[in-house]
Amino acid sequence: MPLELLGAAKGLGGFAKSAVGYARKRFFPPKVGYQLTPSNLLEVIRPFSNYGKVAELLGEPHHVWKAQASYRFADSLLQIERDDDNVITAVTLATLKPRWPHRFRVHPLQFVLGRDTFRDVFPEGEILLSHNGSSKFNIYSKTEYFGFPGSYLHFSFGIVEAVTWPPLRWQGDAEIVNINEARTLANPERVKFNIVSVTIDEPEFLPFTWSSFQ
Repeated sequence: MPLELLGAAKGLGGFAKSAVGYARKRFFPPKVGYQLTPSNLLEVIRPFSNYGKVAELLGEPHHVWKAQASYRFADSLLQIERDDDNVITAVTLATLKPRWPHRFRVHPLQFVLGRDTFRDVFPEGEILLSHNGSSKFNIYSKTEYFGFPGSYLHFSFGIVEAVTWPPLRWQGDAEIVNINEARTLANPERVKFNIVSVTIDEPEFLPFTWSSFQ
């Protein structure tokens, strides 16, 4: 092809690209949205870490209340608590989309938020649940201490539903049996936990403030 024609073709190609780009911006405006949760979040953001690492990696939280910081992602809600020395004492992650690829390993254990069931975590016996709730939210959870495999931390696995934004919903087939003050999960092999909390001290209830995500 003669150089003149080649140059003309390139010019037309550039014009076409510019026209397409203009049309895209004119008729298809860009969208805003929240970023996806880092897949290794619970490995990097964990108790005993310095809170300064959180701001360095995740930026400023969307909500702060006392020593609690909350982050909203496209597929999860994250809450972090720290002490007076700026040391992280609790990390709670609730998944909004409990399916692949929105899954997060509960480091350093092998359990995966969004994939594993209560029976995967607690392979034997009845699963007695603690409950914290109101007309706006309900959390049923069980806390376990794994010793060295768990870096001497406490792990709370739960199901949560709350009027957050976006709303948190657990599986509709979760069967919770209430007998007096005891609450038991009747079908743990079918119910995936949709919230997990990793704490230094054993909590009375799974630490999660739903109102930070309204």
